Amino acid sequence: MNTDRIVDLLTSRAVLTVVPSTILLTLAFVGIAVVVEGLVVTNLVTRLPIYVLVFALAFIVSLLKLDNRNRDGMQILIATAGIGFAASLLFGLATEGAFYLAYNPTALLRRGLIVVFLAAGIICTGLGIWGIRHWREFVTATTASPSTTASDGGMNDAYK
Repeated sequence: MNTDRIVDLLTSRAVLTVVPSTILLTLAFVGIAVVVEGLVVTNLVTRLPIYVLVFALAFIVSLLKLDNRNRDGMQILIATAGIGFAASLLFGLATEGAFYLAYNPTALLRRGLIVVFLAAGIICTGLGIWGIRHWREFVTATTASPSTTASDGGMNDAYK
């Protein structure tokens, strides 16, 4: 067993994926709290064009990545619009959370909410990584044949 390779792989995944994603999601959770509480830092109007630009960039990158003659064009368009919206929403909420923490850093630390938001960010990062790796299981319809279900109760499928 090559333990150096395993350590390098885990380190690169942790550093390049888990840490930035957790920070982004933690800031987005802070941003949600800020928006819900109505504590948005001033000059939001000056940041809105940046959020639109993030939407446009995520839209075009995902469109170029997903575009394929063998795929349905409407599905590609819906997916890219969803990716663009999700990216701009996540970026916008994280930005608002970062601005709030920059202007009022002790507000969340006093109540200990930053730890809760960090825990939620870690959990959502794990679920996101798992969801990206297993998304095909949710979009493909698998139906068991009645004979398989009747004979072994579906246990044969569980071990494939």
